[in-house]
Amino acid sequence: AEPENSWWQQLGGEELDTLMTTAFSGSFSLRQAWSRVEQARATSIITGSSLWPAVDYDGSAAHQHQYQNDQRTRSESFALGVVGSYELDLWGRIRSETTAQQREQQATEEDWQTARITLRSEIANNWLNSVALREQATIIERQIKTARNIVELTQLRYLEGQATRSDLVERQQELHQFEQSRLELEQSLSQYHYDLCLLSGLAPGAALTINRQLLPRVTPLPDVGLPADLIGQRPDVRAAGLRLNKGDWLVSAARADRLPELKLSADAGYSSSRFADLLDNWLANLAASITGPAFDAGARRAEVTRARAEAEELLAAYEETVITA
Repeated sequence: AEPENSWWQQLGGEELDTLMTTAFSGSFSLRQAWSRVEQARATSIITGSSLWPAVDYDGSAAHQHQYQNDQRTRSESFALGVVGSYELDLWGRIRSETTAQQREQQATEEDWQTARITLRSEIANNWLNSVALREQATIIERQIKTARNIVELTQLRYLEGQATRSDLVERQQELHQFEQSRLELEQSLSQYHYDLCLLSGLAPGAALTINRQLLPRVTPLPDVGLPADLIGQRPDVRAAGLRLNKGDWLVSAARADRLPELKLSADAGYSSSRFADLLDNWLANLAASITGPAFDAGARRAEVTRARAEAEELLAAYEETVITA
């Protein structure tokens, strides 16, 4: 279930909320995930359409002139027809394929939820690291200022003979180390900024506001219940379970594909040499056909083996997902 209020608002306030809004409107990963959801939904409609009759229509008109033995003849013909076909799902092959695709659609929607959760955590993590580095940068600036004062004092003591040259070199090295740390912090800050731009679907170096200097207080953890409840709430676990169920249905579809198919077809048409009389001459036809595999060099049997192996793979993936969670 979605939380009543956005947890990142408690963590980072308006600044982090702005970053989240920007990311959710332009994230490349979210756009790809949502496109996969739309593809899966459309595929479910395509697969499920086989459960219903298919009806097509056609029409034609022909006009012919013929000149032979100084005589000219002209003929016209018009036709209009409707053709319907329907496969009786005797063994549940079509229904199994439809159910399998529905499971894939549901799993893709869970992937979309996973992408949303992952994006939120990555945005918050990069923002926290940026704030932490800015806080460290403030401390290092004070250290650099102190180190410079110590170098100046040590240099005065060295000129007055109260310090050795090694003391002066050692203080200068300490100052150099602090300055080097500042450069490394600046480089890391730039990297986190680029990462935030990429997560938000922006070009590197785009304007993103991060002004906070101090890390926020840690908010209390929400009540997540038992570990088993927490695992059950994870969309990646649900997606793996749905794909495992999809694999079972694909095995059923592959087994049913080895059995005969019974198809019904019907057509009705009108034809006439005059357009005005087109609806006066009609013909209807109803037929049934049964087809089945006689010899396919083991292709359908191999398809059943392949589907079972895919189901075993999905089972192992589900187990790994649960154990990892």
